[in-house]
Amino acid sequence: MTKTAVLDTNCFGKRFSPRVLEDVIATAAANGSSVWVPDVVIWELAEHEHSAYQASLPAYRREAERAVRIGIEAEAPTEQTVEDFVTAMEKQFAQHPEIEILRLDGEEAVAAIRDQVLQTGSGSRKQETKTGAADSGWLRTVAKRNGGDLKDLILVTGDRAAVEGLCAKEGWEPPQIAANFNAARLAAGWSKGASIPQIEALTAWLEQLLPLMPSAATDGTYDRSEINFDHFDLWELDVVDDADWNEIYSVDTLESLTAVSVTDDGHQIRASGEFNGHVAYLMIDEDREGDMFPRLVDSDDSILYADITVQLDSAGNATSISFG
Repeated sequence: MTKTAVLDTNCFGKRFSPRVLEDVIATAAANGSSVWVPDVVIWELAEHEHSAYQASLPAYRREAERAVRIGIEAEAPTEQTVEDFVTAMEKQFAQHPEIEILRLDGEEAVAAIRDQVLQTGSGSRKQETKTGAADSGWLRTVAKRNGGDLKDLILVTGDRAAVEGLCAKEGWEPPQIAANFNAARLAAGWSKGASIPQIEALTAWLEQLLPLMPSAATDGTYDRSEINFDHFDLWELDVVDDADWNEIYSVDTLESLTAVSVTDDGHQIRASGEFNGHVAYLMIDEDREGDMFPRLVDSDDSILYADITVQLDSAGNATSISFG
């Protein structure tokens, strides 16, 4: 299965879309996948946003002046450079561990300019103007990071011609290409990442359910008595694998959720959870004389793991939660 997606500028639409970025991050986190974003792509996104901002300044200023004349304290927007937008845009991407920003270096930059000037690879013409250096630059940057070609990647781009042109020139096997991230997700066989509100709701449901006790009664929403504690994997000081027996007395707190995904129909959320709980386990130790003896360990600070499945109704409310 493809584990890496590469984002081009046009995969966000006409303008940078925070919603698309949220979908990318959630899906990458849910599938243990990575996302590469070339710095050339970030420059292009920043330039688009800066151009739109500059174009809107006169109208904003006129409205601010009208508000002041009416008696409302209003400040007109300030001038911002394109570099300000590049810095802000890079922070948007860099704050997410699932994303790796790829840097264009001198060798790839020279080859990209050569492609544009000589009209080779990703080089093309738009109304008799030579273009293609940016496309060649980001594609070559990706190829370098990938070991010298684009094999086994999925490129999220609407510019198939640029990709195929460079692959033909360099003799590379063409990668998978998808016009948008949802198409890339389906092509890669990835689960859909849960949204931030869905993750927050799952966290709240689990915290409502905790603590889990084997003898707990039904609380009216979830039947705690049906929880199978055999579905919790136990980790405690790296020694539990050596335990001859263990018993989970309670699962008390939720520590973290990872790999949170949602089915395409929106009726099921899946996740891996890390919990803290009370566990007893039996160890067989060896004394100085080489004799074996049992030792009972009782810990109320044990780490437990479980896969979680939540069924949702049409309104997005949880109807059942299961572990294992």
